Amino acid sequence: MEVIDWANYRRRTGELTWRLAKKEDEPAIENLRVVSERFLGRKQSAPNLFERPILIALVAEDKSGAVVDLVYAEAQVEIVKVACTKQGFKEAWILEKDLRDWLKARGFKKAIIRTTHRLKHAMSDALHWAGFRCYDNILSYWTREL
Repeated sequence: MEVIDWANYRRRTGELTWRLAKKEDEPAIENLRVVSERFLGRKQSAPNLFERPILIALVAEDKSGAVVDLVYAEAQVEIVKVACTKQGFKEAWILEKDLRDWLKARGFKKAIIRTTHRLKHAMSDALHWAGFRCYDNILSYWTREL
């Protein structure tokens, strides 16, 4: 497997050249966010691109060298419960605040829980109580902002 040297990464994709974002790019990135919010008609997430849970941020420069686009990868936490005894399911929720505080201190902002479709309705009350919301109303994919 080839290891990418992101510090020196440059990739021309046509009219744009992508590279690792730097602190000096913050004013241009903020401008991109403002334009994007106007276009979408809503606020966008504005994480610090140089801290966890952001794994990598790449900016695109046009031919003049101006930053005109941004893509970043953000880590999310998937919470997994194994061996679902009735008592274990009931009492595991007592750990929620401790786990949430620990995850938030490490920079995570969102948690994900996936259940089998057949358990979606059986678990929905408990998941709603714990602050999770069904992401898609079809499958069984639940998210929660930490």
